[in-house]
Amino acid sequence: MNIFRAMLCLACFFIFTNAYALKTKDDQLIALDAIIAELKTHYGMIKFKNKMFGTDLDELAAKYEELIDQGKTLEEDLGWDPPSDRKVLPPEEFRQLMVGMIAELRDGHVNISRQTNESATLGVIAVSVGEKLIVTMIRKDLIVPYSSMKDIQPGDEIIEVDGVPVNEHAKRNLIYMSGGTFSDRYQTAMLTIVNNFHAFQRPKREGDTAILKLRRDGKEFTARLRWVYRHDYNMLLARFPKEVRDPLQKMNVEEVAVPYGVRGTVRSYFKTGLLKTDAADSLVDIGATLNVEITRTKEESSKPQHEANSAMIRPELKRLSPVSRLQFYMVRHGGKNIGVLRIPSYNPPDGMAGVKAEYQWLAQALKKAEKMVDVLVIDQLSNTGGYVYYGSRLLSLFASGDQPMQTVLADYKLNITMLNLIKPHFEGDPIDETSRVYAEMRLHERHYNELKRRFENGEEWTGLGPSFELSLPQFAEKPGEVFAAKEGVFTKPILLLNDRMSGSGGDFFPAQMQNNKRAIVMGDTSCGLGGPVYRNTASMPGSEMSFRCTYGYAELPDGWPIENVGVVPDHYREVRISDLKDDFRSYASEVLNAAVGLIDPPKPMEPTQTSTALMKTDGPEMIEIPEVLKEDIILRTLWERLEVVARLREMRALPRWRGDKASLKVIDELIEKGERAPEGTRFADPCELRLLMKPLK
Repeated sequence: MNIFRAMLCLACFFIFTNAYALKTKDDQLIALDAIIAELKTHYGMIKFKNKMFGTDLDELAAKYEELIDQGKTLEEDLGWDPPSDRKVLPPEEFRQLMVGMIAELRDGHVNISRQTNESATLGVIAVSVGEKLIVTMIRKDLIVPYSSMKDIQPGDEIIEVDGVPVNEHAKRNLIYMSGGTFSDRYQTAMLTIVNNFHAFQRPKREGDTAILKLRRDGKEFTARLRWVYRHDYNMLLARFPKEVRDPLQKMNVEEVAVPYGVRGTVRSYFKTGLLKTDAADSLVDIGATLNVEITRTKEESSKPQHEANSAMIRPELKRLSPVSRLQFYMVRHGGKNIGVLRIPSYNPPDGMAGVKAEYQWLAQALKKAEKMVDVLVIDQLSNTGGYVYYGSRLLSLFASGDQPMQTVLADYKLNITMLNLIKPHFEGDPIDETSRVYAEMRLHERHYNELKRRFENGEEWTGLGPSFELSLPQFAEKPGEVFAAKEGVFTKPILLLNDRMSGSGGDFFPAQMQNNKRAIVMGDTSCGLGGPVYRNTASMPGSEMSFRCTYGYAELPDGWPIENVGVVPDHYREVRISDLKDDFRSYASEVLNAAVGLIDPPKPMEPTQTSTALMKTDGPEMIEIPEVLKEDIILRTLWERLEVVARLREMRALPRWRGDKASLKVIDELIEKGERAPEGTRFADPCELRLLMKPLK
């Protein structure tokens, strides 16, 4: 009997491994079918993607079935690599093909990846500034000894890697990059030239040499670096954090200067630049003062009554905890007090307990700021997003009077997973710790039962309805609402700093602050990750790849989507190479001046021709986009050469333009003109563009 069981187990093992080893076309087609089925069941952005890009899941499946049948990679299909005589894709090439398929959705919230955290690096962090790949940091601890890296400095431009221009490397990487805006995808395609992530890219061989050609001040030079795997390094760091000093880990501490291109750190590059200006001498750390008051209150409250110093006990602080991940400080500039709130993400490491602690801390910090500052700068540069609930509660601290803030409308994909997510439960509010009353539970139950009925009747979508709100669910086609927090609100003018590395919650929060005219947004357009995520699958059947899925589409009350558009700033201020060379001193000075400009202007919260004109930067002559093409909502938010050309190519394939010969001719002429134009050419003035974004509804 034992022998029989052993033989049976062995037979099952061989059947299992052969079935899922992806070594045959049938295996790969089965794995593809599982991925497409997952998308058809849960992907909530497909209607929007079809409208904007012509994406159809059946057509996508057919395309990749053909590539599997032919044993082709994407590079071979595009004609970039010579055709191979292979009959079947190797398993890892099949997985790479699936990464490329999901990247076609152009959605930074949906991806499929290998089950690995392994990565390789050349010891350099470099990001795109404009169309150039610029070094922002040298990781000396990850540089192999005797490599010729001594000449590399932040601000150097990487021109070639292994004899191939960086724009060619970026073009190849781009077909595997999931992301919202073109700029978001291109940024990732550039930074992954010198940092290789095995979950999405073909792995580099450890120890192989890479030859970099660089440029500084018009002079070119060469460096030879080696690929090093980081997994063992990270494992060592986790076990011996005091002995192994990882510069990137240290950036979780506010005191460490942060290079451009690193996301979610406590200090931003604005703070790094601020500390180089004269305003640094006037810095008052409101957050540190609050932390001291909280600590003293707790210490004194824990003492016997006759020993406690009642003067040091602040009753409103008894239930608070000190917070260090957020920064709240004040500086003096232009004769005004400027408050600065730094929010690196909406995802505290302690989960909902962290959300509660940070919200309560912020409510008290903003009370102090209301009395002390003339204007507030919310610094959410390179913000990686996080909890929707956090963003909603934060909005409540900036609402005013009896008028609620309008949030967004969302259309969710109906399925059992979604129904289970919204099923009524008895948990109270995580921050207020108030229990749900019967009436509230009853209304939630009615909402759930109605959606369940629709699903069982074959409906696939909830339809547009309120979302990102703190009130009860309803079916009205109107945006969600967030009312003023009972803890009090901040009422002064707000300048919100945003950039192309902020996404998800880093899109939603500034979008809603801007849409409610509660803040002026300064910086660059954000990533454009405009849908909620709930679906994470650790291992897809057949492919054994990890899968993450967006389950809904969201838009602002005026009809503008966030997905693939992002938040277009009121004041455009891109990061420049000169900023890297002066440690962002000039950048910080411009931010401070812009903040002072919001205090008592003729129209304090409205961007104007005059105010935006002051933010213009010199550059190549602009190329005008004909009015007929501006009906495309994505094109209407773009200005950089590469992103405009990429969008024009996408438009050519859409039914609206495919049958319009006159417009197609204009599109082709613009594509040709854009490809010939010098680097840095703009197709629109970003300062005026935001003013032209009228409501779509």
